[in-house]
Amino acid sequence: MPTTRVAKMYCVSDKAVEKRCKKFGIRKPPPGYWAKMQWGKIAPEMEYELRNGNTPRTKQE
Repeated sequence: MPTTRVAKMYCVSDKAVEKRCKKFGIRKPPPGYWAKMQWGKIAPEMEYELRNGNTPRTKQE
């Protein structure tokens, strides 16, 4: 999800989201990634992974 959307969800700036991601070692995908993904143009080598092979955490009920 683009940082601008995440920022709107939490009522903060996109730069604040970027700073938190950097602090916790979460890399941003390259420019144009989300637009390409929207149109189904993501090549396998462009698949986005979190640093150190971590998988995203899911909300525990």
